[in-house]
Amino acid sequence: MKRRILSTAVFVVTSLISSEAVYAAPAAIPVPVHALFSKSKLVSFSVRNDSAAPLKLKAGESSMTIEPGKTMPMKLAEGTRVTTEEASGSHEAGALIAQVSSQMSGVTLSIK
Repeated sequence: MKRRILSTAVFVVTSLISSEAVYAAPAAIPVPVHALFSKSKLVSFSVRNDSAAPLKLKAGESSMTIEPGKTMPMKLAEGTRVTTEEASGSHEAGALIAQVSSQMSGVTLSIK
């Protein structure tokens, strides 16, 4: 009788532990290989400064200044964020101007 109870208890405990192991999350999440080796698409567009003061922008890691009334061509990787580096008339420092997408190809952004 004791053996039967012991074997039943062992079976129940083993079943509970094995079901948790089957549904547990994997220890490491594999990174898709194509994400590592894909080249980011470059998008060409222009930014025009329609304000009265010079506009300092930061695109990714590079900084640039656009004089009033001037247009600057840009070629940036898709997903790059273009932000203001210094506060200007209607933009705070660090404000997001645009995030580059493939739909921006060939357009001119006018910043006031």
